[in-house]
Amino acid sequence: PRYNGLLTADFNGNSSYNGMFVKYNHRAGSGLNLRLEYTFSKALVDGWESGSSTDMQNLVCRACDKGHASFDQRHRLVASTIYDLPFGRGRKFGSNINQAADYVVGGWTVTGITSFATGFPIFITSPASTPSAYIAHRPNRLCDGADSSLSDNLRNNGMVYFKTSCFAAPATGFFGNTGRAPLHGPGINNWDIGLEKQFPIPITEQMKLQFRGELFNAFNHAQFNNPNGDTGAGANFSRISSARAPRLIQPTTYVPGTGTSVCGSNTRPALFGTVADSGENGSPA
Repeated sequence: PRYNGLLTADFNGNSSYNGMFVKYNHRAGSGLNLRLEYTFSKALVDGWESGSSTDMQNLVCRACDKGHASFDQRHRLVASTIYDLPFGRGRKFGSNINQAADYVVGGWTVTGITSFATGFPIFITSPASTPSAYIAHRPNRLCDGADSSLSDNLRNNGMVYFKTSCFAAPATGFFGNTGRAPLHGPGINNWDIGLEKQFPIPITEQMKLQFRGELFNAFNHAQFNNPNGDTGAGANFSRISSARAPRLIQPTTYVPGTGTSVCGSNTRPALFGTVADSGENGSPA
């Protein structure tokens, strides 16, 4: 009688991941290394994934809460390449140019990673319609909700991603019939490009100075995050309000293998592989 309520936690659940992974590697004698990877997958879960709140609605009907996991991504294609440009000493063109010209035009390497992927699940919730606490209430789903005329025209429709009219609050005392994560958000179209060259250091033959310029999200594509999935958010429901990082240009000059940055930042995401002390390019990450 001294307690208003008791909270119990049940640490169990079911999850599954099924996928197909295809990889293609091509190493050409002309200095071109190409790698393609494609994943087709589906991840399902019927329990609480993480955090201090639960995505479940009906704790006594686990099958009712089975749906896409937060990390479910149906399609993902990644292409990475390292290409030694055929100009300069020891390469196909200009192998006999003088040292000064080779410092300028010779020995450059282009690296890149291109990523295409479908979006992550959108969790649709609604204000509480039952006295049940610590759960995620969901609305009723009246129609599919996905609409390419909206998702493909975000800049002209106020950043609205799906049909809000397809989701309505359930009657008081009832749970909504919307599934765990019925829709998927915006996909990814990202290009990371790098250009690098190593210069010999006159005082030692074992060490080289490397200049590296990197462009992350090189073409500055807008990589939108998921829209607001709360039906109680008013005009912000279904609206996208944030995006991933825009284009980042990062020039760096450093001594490979030492971690010593001579100019610029040496905080380099591991996108294009590593450089050994011998000056050889590593494989793409």
